Amino acid sequence: MAVYWARASIKRGPGWPPSAVTRPTLNMRVDADALAAFKATNPGSRQTRINALLRDAVARGAVKG
Repeated sequence: MAVYWARASIKRGPGWPPSAVTRPTLNMRVDADALAAFKATNPGSRQTRINALLRDAVARGAVKG
């Protein structure tokens, strides 16, 4: 068995390519109505749209980063 694992190689399967920028994982609770609004507005990634809104708020100075 040890010989098998010594010769084994790990190959990356299908999926997203590795990103040059790593992002921390964040788990947060949001109000149900806010989440429902994001679900209803576009079938695209809610995470991407929420991130864009947060970036814009920081850029405008509404949130101090």
